[in-house]
Amino acid sequence: MSGIRMISSFSWFSDHVDDDDVEAEEENGHERLPPEQNLPMVPWYSMLLFDTVFELLISLKVFLGRFDQRTMQRALHPNDDDYCFDHLAEKDELWLDFMADCGDGFNSSYQIARLLAQPQLEVDCEADATFETAQQREKSRAEPRTYKRVFPRGEALVIGGDLAYPHPDSESYEKRLWRCFEYAMKAPRSYHPASISTKKKNPGGCATLRDYAGPSVFAIPGNHDWFDGLNTFTRYICQRDWLGGWLLPQKTSYFSLKLPHGWWLFGVDLALENDVDTEQFAFFERVVQSQMGPDDAVIVLTHEPRWLLDVYEDRSDVDVKLSHLLDTVLQGRVALRLAGDVHNYTRHTLVEETGVLKRSTSMRIDTSHPSNHDGSGLKPLPRRNSFASPVHKHFPHMHRTSSFDGVAAAASGQCGAGQGDQAKLSPPIRTRAAEHLIVSGGGGAFLHPTHAPTSETLVSNGGSYEHKMCYPPVHVSKYVMALLLEMLLPC
Repeated sequence: MSGIRMISSFSWFSDHVDDDDVEAEEENGHERLPPEQNLPMVPWYSMLLFDTVFELLISLKVFLGRFDQRTMQRALHPNDDDYCFDHLAEKDELWLDFMADCGDGFNSSYQIARLLAQPQLEVDCEADATFETAQQREKSRAEPRTYKRVFPRGEALVIGGDLAYPHPDSESYEKRLWRCFEYAMKAPRSYHPASISTKKKNPGGCATLRDYAGPSVFAIPGNHDWFDGLNTFTRYICQRDWLGGWLLPQKTSYFSLKLPHGWWLFGVDLALENDVDTEQFAFFERVVQSQMGPDDAVIVLTHEPRWLLDVYEDRSDVDVKLSHLLDTVLQGRVALRLAGDVHNYTRHTLVEETGVLKRSTSMRIDTSHPSNHDGSGLKPLPRRNSFASPVHKHFPHMHRTSSFDGVAAAASGQCGAGQGDQAKLSPPIRTRAAEHLIVSGGGGAFLHPTHAPTSETLVSNGGSYEHKMCYPPVHVSKYVMALLLEMLLPC
């Protein structure tokens, strides 16, 4: 796998498609969207939302805890093949696009959909200083260097929940989600928007899904998608064939994607209970036991970033089954956790493992103590060689600050014992905690601040993490908040 484009409504990149607006609109057959086909941003502080809040309270009181649509999905789709997709697994290089929280207003959501539809995006990147000398690094700090990178459109788009606000219904899904993607990239002419897919079919001319060369899309529901018991999400995501120009092969609210080179993506549905149900847990457990190798790596996608919310809410008993899946079933294969829900970008990087696995500070093996590293009786899993991975080439900043890069370098021959030193280097160990925790919820919804509440360090699923990056930057977040307060509270 080569990388993931995190698409958000924040200005991370140079959008060079504006100069071609007229040409693109003529090509797509769209001159201007009729006003009745779109909705403005949700008026979150309007009195009109009181009616919506009342309806949601009634709906939650009636359905929450009494009926779980995920159980019904398992009854309708008892075959694991309906949840597993391996059409991307044989590719030499793969790009994924990710977005979340995309259904607030048409204009902002359309801007993101339009960027996703572009064949490529040009991005200003910081120069890679990973292999520079100390003198070169000092020069780089004094004179920051950037260069332009071109990122291709992903073979698959993954949406991390909250597809439409404030609550799911046909109007919000059509005018705050579906129209955005249809006007960004048109569906095939043979597709009719009112059609219902009772059986997901392969695109015309494709015997299997692997024969399809265009982009596909997968989505998990967020808390707002669950407010009607997942009814609207099921009708639109699971029972339609296309989201604009993206193929929709998905039949259920959770899934597994087999990616190239031993990588996987688990799309997990936590519903309103913030945890997986038993049937969903059993499915992912079967995938791990029957299809996954000991050195495979997994990207775990959930809507809510419990590693942040548990700290804010001072709770540790929310996602019991999910934690068991990550810690015990996957046994150190989780390389990245990805979520939305919070409408900004933050990345926390593992700096120390706590409790589950204690890593030795020495790079050498103590042959007099051949026991397991953590004393748990579980065989340590080999850590993936990050320097051999194309992810390091495309996203060097995510590895530059990792305290475990020396272990990966030793595994790939970057580090060696001194002359005459007969002690062997310690074999690389797969960490039991994910290396990165990423929140990217800027798919078109309103912006959350990054300066409050603060989370410089946190502990989650056996790892201690440090806050490494956020967008907007903290000083920009404070400045925007000050401007808002000045407008709301004039002197």
